[in-house]
Amino acid sequence: MKRLQYTLTFNTPAFLGNAHQEGQWRTPPIKALLRHWWRMVHAPEVGFNVDRLRQAEALRFGSASDQNDKKSLRSPIRLRLGPAWSKGQLDQKQWPKGFASVHTGAGRGVRSDVYLGFGAVLPGNRENRKALGTQDTAVLTLICPDAYAPEILQALQLIQWFGALGSRSRNGWGSITLTPHDGTPPLESLSREAPLLQQITSPLEKCLQRDWAHAIGLDAQAGEERPLIWRTRPCKNWQQAVDTLADTLYRIRSAAKGHKTHVCGRPVGALHLLGYPAGTNNSPWDLQVQDRNLRLASPLRFKVLQEGDQLRGIVVHTPSRPPEREFLEALRNDHASWFRSPENLKKSWEIIHKALDAHHERIV
Repeated sequence: MKRLQYTLTFNTPAFLGNAHQEGQWRTPPIKALLRHWWRMVHAPEVGFNVDRLRQAEALRFGSASDQNDKKSLRSPIRLRLGPAWSKGQLDQKQWPKGFASVHTGAGRGVRSDVYLGFGAVLPGNRENRKALGTQDTAVLTLICPDAYAPEILQALQLIQWFGALGSRSRNGWGSITLTPHDGTPPLESLSREAPLLQQITSPLEKCLQRDWAHAIGLDAQAGEERPLIWRTRPCKNWQQAVDTLADTLYRIRSAAKGHKTHVCGRPVGALHLLGYPAGTNNSPWDLQVQDRNLRLASPLRFKVLQEGDQLRGIVVHTPSRPPEREFLEALRNDHASWFRSPENLKKSWEIIHKALDAHHERIV
């Protein structure tokens, strides 16, 4: 068995809620994050076959079955967290002041932390949930069979580059840093030349043929393929990183709003690809659906990455087409047909990528 040990810290506050929505160190979300990035590592090994990937995942991470012809499997991978189950203490009184405003065109603007984390972070005097702060640390110990260790190490490397935990983690809250110790192999810096990164990238058009996050996208410019990974300017603290990423989110949403068509008086377009619902309740961007709980997660992920004594925002795109069963089948046919068009998807993402390129550089 292979034993790996890391000190785990957050570069931004983490809203890692328990049953009472209180910030608390917990292993299940960490294991779920490990599974997510492991799928991307292992998918090429099974030719991106979903059934074979699920079988391999069950062998490593376990599975529960209520069918007589299928056995439940216990995971041979064990995670331990110390101090276990301790609660976060970052509350409204300790929450920093002085965030920049995002001027959305409605009213006087929105605080960047609220814009990037609404729900977990609330405006005015409304009480935020208690969060795990950037000073909180824990020791993560992971034990796995030797045969599984190489791909688990690769998944942990992807967590180091792109991983975040908890509510609003896709917007960069709960960004993780893993510091190996006790003989655990070191982790690499993020670079486009990293062999692991080259292993899990695929051209945008090819990514859009599948409906799940299986690779980081590539695009081509001047005959050169580039990963769809952007980095912001260096930031001196996490508040400045949140300001920068909130501005980034506003800019790409603004660009996306320009690429749309109208169906029965409602816009359908690129903005919906950045996550659905695409606005507040009764927004003109609401689609005509029976299920008001319909959701589509954004394939863009934000991360605040530690670089020496500075922080830097990262934006990574894991492209896929919207899934039929979980999303498109709930739409009107004339709305769904827009999302089924490869040309519409490709054009939408090219517009969003252009907006990112205008303000941030690709990783080097």
